[in-house]
Amino acid sequence: MYQTIHAIALRTVRHSDSTSILTAWSAEAGRIAILMGTGASAAARQRRAATMPLSLFTGSVRRQQTMSDMPVRMRDIAPIGRQMIAVATNPVKAAVAMFLAEVLYIALREAGPDKALWHLFERALPVLEGGNATVTANFHLWFLYNVAATMGVGPDLSEWRRGRIFDLRSAVFRDSAPGHSHYVEAAEARMVYILGRISASYLGRMRLNRQQRNHILDVILEYYSEHIASMDSLHSLDVIRSM
Repeated sequence: MYQTIHAIALRTVRHSDSTSILTAWSAEAGRIAILMGTGASAAARQRRAATMPLSLFTGSVRRQQTMSDMPVRMRDIAPIGRQMIAVATNPVKAAVAMFLAEVLYIALREAGPDKALWHLFERALPVLEGGNATVTANFHLWFLYNVAATMGVGPDLSEWRRGRIFDLRSAVFRDSAPGHSHYVEAAEARMVYILGRISASYLGRMRLNRQQRNHILDVILEYYSEHIASMDSLHSLDVIRSM
């Protein structure tokens, strides 16, 4: 019996002369490895286009295969909704997608099926596709915050007050510094609070320069390293910092 899978593409690596392995995360089965043909046929090109990093796609696999750690063969691969043409053709959007796919590849390594996380991806990725330059520049900050929150490790926003610092290790706002160095001062703590409160429609009004965005990103990645998985080995970080 075949099962329909709804997935987000994370990384593709060459497996042999004729196949690659696509690592994806799916709403129904969690992390999944998919064997992909590397041919030059029109069908092969369409499959590759549908499974670019951070693309949402659907396909069918044998139900028993989703219970195995071995790569599976998927049929009827197709994009979900409109293909992300702007992400594929705009260098800045493409860099954002590559970076976020790399973070998710690490962060979702142990993540099982999660409908709430899938709904976040469905809601968020069209924002990257259709957003203007300001939205695109800020998108990764908002997206990563919301991924962590949806995974159940988001900060406790109820305790924020102006002037409080944010304890990255305990994920709480505090009046004074904790007994360790993993915290941010009040200005950065306010940005943590803002990211947790805004919707995607506000991203175009966030006026941050490159230095501010990179500093906030550093805070988010340190938070991920504390609560989800180490982000010390990101290969695409320098690219996203240069935007």
